[in-house]
Amino acid sequence: MTDIASVLKSEIARIARKEVRAEIESLKEGKRSVPERYRRVAAPSVRVAEATEADGSPNKGGV
Repeated sequence: MTDIASVLKSEIARIARKEVRAEIESLKEGKRSVPERYRRVAAPSVRVAEATEADGSPNKGGV
């Protein structure tokens, strides 16, 4: 007959591994979304810079 302590220990280890896998997967999904969020944030400022260059406006503080 198996010892109850070893059964509990193996069950706790199994559940812990499952939790770690789930956490790692959520971090990977979050990592994938970072470039998309960056593109959405950076895109308006790129458009403003392109528009400023296109209309020939002088730079602020430039000579």
